[in-house]
Amino acid sequence: MNKTQQAEYVLLSHYPAKNRTEHVHYGILTRSPQGWRAHVMISTRKLRAIDPRISSDALRDLEGSLPELLRDCNDWEQARQTLRAFGIHASEGKPGVISFTDKQDYANGVRAAMRNQVYPPRADETDATTEHDLCDASLGHQP
Repeated sequence: MNKTQQAEYVLLSHYPAKNRTEHVHYGILTRSPQGWRAHVMISTRKLRAIDPRISSDALRDLEGSLPELLRDCNDWEQARQTLRAFGIHASEGKPGVISFTDKQDYANGVRAAMRNQVYPPRADETDATTEHDLCDASLGHQP
């Protein structure tokens, strides 16, 4: 039987203007025994609504570069400080937790966190609609 592991996560948010509180969550950053991983949405529809300069290529690049950027960070405070230095906003406070036993369990936990925190479903949406927006190349999902 596989041992249950935990990955903590925080939300990644985009603030288009420094002196305003308007923002959109566009992904999650996880920390597990395997290291740091970023998971971002591939649809820029929500982000472009508040900032038309957003690029889906930039989001995908961010997903790949954040784990490398944070590899020497030992805790959330160090990670948040590093992210702030690059203008990236991560939620404050206690991280959420994803419990998993294998890669599929982890992927399901990421989907649930993204669906609940990043893509709150509207009344006319189904899970299938929101799951198409989830991008995680490291788990084999492609846009």
